[in-house]
Amino acid sequence: MPDPLTYSDPLEILLAWYDAETLRDAFQSLSQRDRLILGLRFGYDRPASVVARIVGVSPECIGTRVYRAKGRIRKYLQEHDVIIC
Repeated sequence: MPDPLTYSDPLEILLAWYDAETLRDAFQSLSQRDRLILGLRFGYDRPASVVARIVGVSPECIGTRVYRAKGRIRKYLQEHDVIIC
């Protein structure tokens, strides 16, 4: 079992712990806009203010979209028997 303290990126932790194919499928189940937002926030480590300018919404909206998208990913993983703490 990998030590989460050795990873700096939350996505690396997920990939280390969960089946990458299932995680990819969960990500693909999101809307294109939510995939873009999560990709910019976590894949490219962009702050919410930058993502907001790119997407054309407020930084607060980005926070809400990230929160909801992560919830949909969590639900997808739970429905596919991936255990989430």
